[in-house]
Amino acid sequence: MSNIYRPRQIRSIGLLKEIKHGEFRVLFTPDHIRKLVKATRAQVFVSEGAGDSIGVSDLAYAAAGATICPRNEVLKKDLIVGVKETQPGDFEFLGNGSIHMSYEHFAQSQARTLAALEASLKKGVTFIALETMQDMHGGFPTLAPMSEAAAEIVCQHAPMAFLRPIGSGYLPSGLPQSNIAGLNAVVLGGGIVGRTAAVRLISMGVSVKLLEANPERMRTLKEELEGRSRLIRVLESNERTLEDAFTGSHILISGVYRRGATPPKIVTAALLNLMAKGAITYFIDVDQGSSFAGELPETSILDPFGLPYIAGTDVRTFSPPNLPSMAAAHTSLALGNAVLVYVAKLAQAGLKEAALEDKTIATGINIFMSCICCEGLAKTFGVPYRPFLSLV
Repeated sequence: MSNIYRPRQIRSIGLLKEIKHGEFRVLFTPDHIRKLVKATRAQVFVSEGAGDSIGVSDLAYAAAGATICPRNEVLKKDLIVGVKETQPGDFEFLGNGSIHMSYEHFAQSQARTLAALEASLKKGVTFIALETMQDMHGGFPTLAPMSEAAAEIVCQHAPMAFLRPIGSGYLPSGLPQSNIAGLNAVVLGGGIVGRTAAVRLISMGVSVKLLEANPERMRTLKEELEGRSRLIRVLESNERTLEDAFTGSHILISGVYRRGATPPKIVTAALLNLMAKGAITYFIDVDQGSSFAGELPETSILDPFGLPYIAGTDVRTFSPPNLPSMAAAHTSLALGNAVLVYVAKLAQAGLKEAALEDKTIATGINIFMSCICCEGLAKTFGVPYRPFLSLV
């Protein structure tokens, strides 16, 4: 490929059927497709069976204006959109100059990052990662719905996971009328995951210590949440507060996020061993590599109560990489609502103009012209960082 960027008009958009084991979401529902067809001049193609797992037929997508075709044909379109990361067998089918847009989580896999860089070098493919798209206010509009869903899911999972014969026989809420206190939880990170989980847990009667490393964010959450309930304390995350929070706790929810990068490894086996016997951990940040300084056992939403022990500890975990897929019908709706506007802008204006007009799109571009355009990702692998706008 030439190292001179040549804009490509987007004439076709392809919606992928998810093929990763245990993934039930689809990026767009027929209603989203109908709006996309109306908003752009591009022809929209949908993979056969894309909506099967949420009960949506190919006929419904066709009625919305899409052309149904095999998945490998969708991969050849100008703009390809999906939920999960590019699968190993997908790279060979990607068309020259195409754009692939999904939750890529490149920092979690050097091998997949290298494959994407090769596709960018040989075919000029651009990779947009939904999880790194950041708006002018510092929020993550296309990540937020899945963060909220993941937090809600684990807070609904815990009450069942603690019951016998699976768990240790506790009710997270305790028995208030019998003067039995609820359990204690540690929540790491004060973003959407942390705030959502904290609010849900205190509504259940769980005592929460929410730890946030950013002092300004910590103060904002402290003002908001501590006035709401005596069950929550918001603390600045450091070695002392971590040790104090983990001691005797029953639940850990980790939602530590660094844009494009692996999270800091702040959770050690030693900290986990301070938790109560039978404690359960949820590393929602596992998609990016997790905040645990060790190897987590593999867990799957297909076996939600397997709850393996983390090596060297008496603590169990449920940390699958696609928690929001457990509520695929709702999360597909939320995901499509969040992403649709950006896909429409790309189709209307093309990559360069859309990224210049809307910097949120530019922040999602991770790999372009065989360069890494996300600073966090570049630091993770120790390679040069090239901002997208410097390349066009």
